[in-house]
Amino acid sequence: MLILAQARLYLDWVSSGGIRWSTIIIRLSFQHFMDDCKLEVHKTIDMCEDKSPNLVHEDVVKVIKYICDKKPEGAILCFLPGWEDITKVYRMIPERNDLVTYCLHSRLQDSEQWKIFSRPPPGVRKIILATNIAETSVTVDDVVYVVDSGIHKEQRFDVEKGVNCIDNYWISKASAIQRKGRAGRVQPGESYHMYTKEKYKEFEDYSMPEIMRTSLTKIVLDSKVCSNNMNALEFMVKLPTPPEENATLRAVEDLKDLELLDENENLTSLGKTLAEFQLEPSFSKAMVNAVIFKCVTPVVDIVTLFSSETELFSSGLMNKENIKATKSDFCSSSDHLAMMRIFEKFLEFSDANNETGLRMFCKRLNLVPHRMKTIEKLRKIHFDYLFNGLYDVMPIADDYSDNDELVKAVILSGIGNILQHRNWDIVKNRLKQNVNVLLTRNNHKATITQESVNYKRNCFPSEFLLYLNETRSNVRRMTLVRECSLVSQLSVLLFSNKNLNIEKVDDDIKSDISSDDPVKLVLENTTVKLICDRKEAEELIRCKVALMSCYRYYTRQLTNPPEYNKSVNAAWDEILVILNKILKRHQVD
Repeated sequence: MLILAQARLYLDWVSSGGIRWSTIIIRLSFQHFMDDCKLEVHKTIDMCEDKSPNLVHEDVVKVIKYICDKKPEGAILCFLPGWEDITKVYRMIPERNDLVTYCLHSRLQDSEQWKIFSRPPPGVRKIILATNIAETSVTVDDVVYVVDSGIHKEQRFDVEKGVNCIDNYWISKASAIQRKGRAGRVQPGESYHMYTKEKYKEFEDYSMPEIMRTSLTKIVLDSKVCSNNMNALEFMVKLPTPPEENATLRAVEDLKDLELLDENENLTSLGKTLAEFQLEPSFSKAMVNAVIFKCVTPVVDIVTLFSSETELFSSGLMNKENIKATKSDFCSSSDHLAMMRIFEKFLEFSDANNETGLRMFCKRLNLVPHRMKTIEKLRKIHFDYLFNGLYDVMPIADDYSDNDELVKAVILSGIGNILQHRNWDIVKNRLKQNVNVLLTRNNHKATITQESVNYKRNCFPSEFLLYLNETRSNVRRMTLVRECSLVSQLSVLLFSNKNLNIEKVDDDIKSDISSDDPVKLVLENTTVKLICDRKEAEELIRCKVALMSCYRYYTRQLTNPPEYNKSVNAAWDEILVILNKILKRHQVD
């Protein structure tokens, strides 16, 4: 076993006067770097010169085969960056009767993960292909050999683009030591590192702190509660590992857009309330908006399901087509509504204490029961935020929860991410028509992943899709969206927190429009544009102004000691009745 001791801890122990002599057995883990091995791994050695690492899969397999053919018995633990690398190496390992290979990934179903602890029969060597989950979370006693790729996949927030980017990075020295320590936990072991000694010397001592690689929106909001009116930059520079200045400024601007900070960086009444919610501020705001628009339960369910990174399907990595088919049975145009309805069905069994029915339901849909129960507990916490955090101005009601378009619109009002569809593209400087292109809020092309109900959709009854999260994969050079929902044009115009402006229409477009006075209706600071008659545009703007005025009134009422105004309450009830009817007419499926 490898024993690591910090010198300071040792000195503290000695100086305490409590020295006790005992026998300590240290089992050494012998390590090998690629430049002192006799293996033909030139591609890997050359790759070590690159700033951004790229795994050479065939070299990894060479090292595994070398251990299998030349070394005494003992399991092999191989650290790889991600699932794609695991599957590629898995396919390249030869099928032999004396080898058994298992995979370990956080999104694999529990039964698959437990297989790594099984002992193979005599004469059979176990190989485990794992991500960095095996660095600290898992100990497999019979592992004698470690193959360390030196690479891990990490998500970092791109401040300029405002999105999470996932890429391959070299690990830290601390991680390399942890990986080496997995070899020979109960007997002497060996570790093979897929990089040179010189590259190891270039590694950072420790992994990048989380505060330097994530969005700071929630952190800045929390800091405002305890920073005595200090501005965000002043507060952040006092931290042990201060984030970049532009990351802090980005978070401040995002909080202002959400109306949680005013222009002087002071908390608004809504900001003070949402600081108590342990959620991303945009998700919290969507829940408060649901109270105002009286569709609370479906919005809370959707926020709970998608604010957690828990993989609810047991086949989440390997059977994405099946997940799409399952969700499509509940809703064919919205991942959010589909998962909400699946969750509602689960809750029916849970509320009735029908454990048998619940397990059969989960088995039929390939859901993981204990993870669904975790989501159920989170749901209760999120409801408690609303019941305990808001003033009793209006009931936590579901009057309009059956209006799918309103539910999506309210989610949009808090989170506000839109994919825009177009049927043309520019490829190699040539116009290509009759293609489906999806653009994010940053005007980047996006790809909807296989598990979405909208994957490979050809018919778009609306050009807009609502999404909650996006990830930029630098390895695959694409922006990925896992879940999205078709949403009407009217919902986008009325419920986005951007202003509507009227602009002139270009002369060459006017001839195609059946209006005496056509204008361009533009959603401020976005690419969303609508060409319509001036009167229609002006009516939409007036409608949005009235809607937002009432909305802001109730936001203040819910987060401040309320002053009841019967006439406003009556007017709002009438507005909701009309809005409900209009959105139902514009619902997209």
